[in-house]
Amino acid sequence: NDPGAPLGIALALSSTEYICDGLVAIGYVTPDALQKSHGLLEETDEVLDILRAVKTVEAVAFLCFRDGQVKASFRSKRWLDVNQVARKCGGGGHVRAAGATFAAGVSMQEALNEVRGHLSEAASQPPE
Repeated sequence: NDPGAPLGIALALSSTEYICDGLVAIGYVTPDALQKSHGLLEETDEVLDILRAVKTVEAVAFLCFRDGQVKASFRSKRWLDVNQVARKCGGGGHVRAAGATFAAGVSMQEALNEVRGHLSEAASQPPE
């Protein structure tokens, strides 16, 4: 276990925002913030699992930079199809686990805005 890993997870969790009355959690981390905190984020699954453990949350997204591009990972619990959300962001995957890599040059803020919009739309259509 690398001692920097918990710092990276803490940093990622500190950026978390909840939208759609708590149905959706979105977290992110930037390379600059990781460097300043001396944190590492080698594995994003821990962050996704922690966010998904919140009782009211149906879907989560976590964004970080990989190889100079923003990568978004999505997970859901019961009904929100994150594959459809990821497809709208140029990616894909499965109904409960999906991801997308944004084009080079897309900023973290631009990616967050896009993810926020697509998740808000998906969360506004719960099953009957």
